[in-house]
Amino acid sequence: MRKLWSIALLLSLAAGLHAGQVVRVFAAVSLRPLLSQLKFERLHAAFPDCKVEFVYGGSPMLVAQLQQGLPGDLLITADSVNMEKAITAGLVAGRAHELCRNRLMLAVRKEAVKTVTSIKDLAAPKIRIAIGQRSVPAGNYAWKAIDKAALVYGPKWRESVFHHVATEEPDVASVLAKVKFGAVDAGFVYATDILSANGSVIGIELEKRFAVTGHYFVAAVRRGKVGLARLLLDDLRSAETERELLKLGYNVAHR
Repeated sequence: MRKLWSIALLLSLAAGLHAGQVVRVFAAVSLRPLLSQLKFERLHAAFPDCKVEFVYGGSPMLVAQLQQGLPGDLLITADSVNMEKAITAGLVAGRAHELCRNRLMLAVRKEAVKTVTSIKDLAAPKIRIAIGQRSVPAGNYAWKAIDKAALVYGPKWRESVFHHVATEEPDVASVLAKVKFGAVDAGFVYATDILSANGSVIGIELEKRFAVTGHYFVAAVRRGKVGLARLLLDDLRSAETERELLKLGYNVAHR
């Protein structure tokens, strides 16, 4: 029965598909290392002329763009909060699925690596920190880690860290860029950002007691090409994608 339904879906999709049709994916920018590597073999096996296009950004911005009517077919956020906003706004068709996970780390510029060796050192004199805006998942996760550390190091430590925040960025890629080009000494990014930086920054793991993990969620957009989006979703949840996730430093979500 499932096979018959799948055949019927493909036939109905084929009837409405014209050459060169695009599936547009609104995705958290921290997923760029993964999405740029995927071949989407299931989608292209069924529809060889179908193209996949990506719109990257901070999760709040992506949801806002869809609310404003920008065309999109699949939404991937770096947290549950922004996906819930999309669901509440009626932007999503069906339910959202957890795609993968990513652990928070500190990125430190090479010149500051002797000064910043752990989260505790963010309160050291003259340290400049980049952090995501609080509405951005990476920023929210960063403050969670800081709050955990403040339970150990105290409120004065937290106050010092707060005053050392030199910039709050709209997405995690911008945080990494600030560290990479020396505008700040350290910033909160994901493990995958450290790997993709190819040695231009130093990655520091957070102690287990301060660790924070980001969760990515994916769903088809109600106004979009829902059938094609679901084929793309099958590719994203495949064994091939799981292998790529692990290779790039992500963690596979529990099914």
